[in-house]
Amino acid sequence: MRAERCEAGFSLIEILVAVAILAILAGATAPLVVRNMTAARREETTERLQRLVDGMIGDPAEGRFGYLGDMGNLPPALGDLLVQGAQPAFAITAFGYGAGWSGPYVQQTQPLADLSQDAWGVALAYTAGTARVTSAGEDHLFGTADDLIYPATAPPTSGALVVTVLGIPNTNPATTVALGAAEASAQLAITSNGAISSAALSGVGPFSRASVPLGVHALVVSGVGSWAGASATSVLAIRSGNNAATVTLVQP
Repeated sequence: MRAERCEAGFSLIEILVAVAILAILAGATAPLVVRNMTAARREETTERLQRLVDGMIGDPAEGRFGYLGDMGNLPPALGDLLVQGAQPAFAITAFGYGAGWSGPYVQQTQPLADLSQDAWGVALAYTAGTARVTSAGEDHLFGTADDLIYPATAPPTSGALVVTVLGIPNTNPATTVALGAAEASAQLAITSNGAISSAALSGVGPFSRASVPLGVHALVVSGVGSWAGASATSVLAIRSGNNAATVTLVQP
């Protein structure tokens, strides 16, 4: 009788079968891994876009106006959110509120180059004057279906203001009367490029301005004619949509 012999290791056929099984498993799981990586990069890119736009305009509903509120305009380039460069420094104005660059406006947990790129390493697209940022997405091509754009529609960056001016006449201090252009003028001290400039409100009363940058501005109303010498200053937070203010002058 022939003695049976046990041999250690695997035969060539067994190794080939194992390799084939591993190849099948790898082929089945590879698409899932790619999908998960793509989803993670899309999520990371979207979060980056949101942070950049929040730095631009803040959350006006919460009284945060970001770069726009401090500078009076949107940043010319994404890097201006993080680096002051030649931009005017933040300072308290004569009206008691601040204007000028007080960034960085985005929490910089990554290098500047990373914040201006998507998770695929492609530079983000930003057009100055619009608070929207675009990623080319997985295919690295702008204008295709996989682009990531935030926000979906351009957010408002200005609001309208209507000012009603009332007056307390010196002949009858117990009453108030509506004042028009013959009795008063209204000016806004608007932040523009980090500095304060004056902008007149139009109308014969009430006075108005159709587009005022979101943020904090000063309203200065002065009496004219028989109301000359009367004045009042108010600090206003302008939000999107219609804003209204009422100012009362006391006739000298």
